[in-house]
Amino acid sequence: MNLMNEQVSHVRYGKGTVASHDGGRITVVFPEGAGEKSFLYPEAFEHHLSISDPGIQKKIMKELKLKFEQTAAEKLRQEQQYVEEMDRLAEEKLASKKTSRRKTPRSTKK
Repeated sequence: MNLMNEQVSHVRYGKGTVASHDGGRITVVFPEGAGEKSFLYPEAFEHHLSISDPGIQKKIMKELKLKFEQTAAEKLRQEQQYVEEMDRLAEEKLASKKTSRRKTPRSTKK
């Protein structure tokens, strides 16, 4: 989506104009002393930025929702991998204890 020259509003810096948008970053120029600021895209539109065009704002919010869903899915996948790895390590430890018990000679009473 091309956001170049779109008008945005920031909760702290006021109104500004998009100077660049490349993947995960958006740069906005604020004329009232704040200067040029760079933000994460689309995360900044969750709380800090809004765009003047309602159609574009809706598209950005869809991108934001999709990114959060992807992040949540990745986090869940990583947690599942962690649990599987812990299970595997616990099984290996248990198996090694059983093996080491068998190899230890039993003491005999005299």
